[in-house]
Amino acid sequence: MNNTGEINALLRLLEDPDQSVYHSVSERILHYGNDILPKLESSWQICHDPLAMVRIETIMRQLHFNNVSNQFSEWFRSKKPELLQGALLLGRFFQQNSDDDGMRKLIKSMHQSCWLELNDYLTPLEQVNVINSIFFSNYKFNGLNAEHLEAIHFNMHHVADSRYGNAYSLGIFYQILCEMLDVPVYMVQLPRHTLLAYFNHEFEYRDITQSARPKIQFYIDANSGILYSQNDVDAYLKKYKFNVEPHHFNPLSNTEIVTYSLQALQTVYEETDYEEKSKEVEELLRVLKLP
Repeated sequence: MNNTGEINALLRLLEDPDQSVYHSVSERILHYGNDILPKLESSWQICHDPLAMVRIETIMRQLHFNNVSNQFSEWFRSKKPELLQGALLLGRFFQQNSDDDGMRKLIKSMHQSCWLELNDYLTPLEQVNVINSIFFSNYKFNGLNAEHLEAIHFNMHHVADSRYGNAYSLGIFYQILCEMLDVPVYMVQLPRHTLLAYFNHEFEYRDITQSARPKIQFYIDANSGILYSQNDVDAYLKKYKFNVEPHHFNPLSNTEIVTYSLQALQTVYEETDYEEKSKEVEELLRVLKLP
């Protein structure tokens, strides 16, 4: 970086108590992008002014968010957004130095364990029972219900380490695993409930006005591995008098999965009065050009 003199001057100005000066200085620093991060980190380590330290931390967080936002935009606009990459981005939103390799190794290990147990002669139910056993028993993943949603359980890297997640984060892990195993399990978004569904290659028609769609054999609760039939799901929808649309039974695209996860995360931040984080998630949703 050839502008060392200007950068040093900008960093000294962070001690100026004038808010308008800080606004101008921070905008100029942000203009440098990620290249200025090492300089900010070293300045923070030797800084003795409390105000300047807080401002440096704020600028570093903004640079990190800008970087993540750009990565979300690139992922969303790619020809084939991969769910694993979307999961990694969800983790990067929470922590700058996320352990992407650790998550990949965990998924590879689970895939290997499942692959050794699966064969072409197993029924869909037997396939899922194998995956459930490895996912929930061997690797000890545990789900939390909607009443105990916390922001940290949307952090895919934290979920990989702690093995505690929610229907969104565990559903993402489960679907990534099934995709690697060529098992047709995909997330579906029912009214106020997210489930995994095992699809087959047959088709069903709800009525003559609707087009054909893949048939769901059964549903899987990503929090526990409990299986539900179509009758179970229909009874739930009828009990709470939800307005059901055909799209509720369609597999979500990878971008839709990430979007629903972000929307749920934003709700958690709103309910816990984390206004700043809620606004950041709102910005990511705008980046994805979704409501």
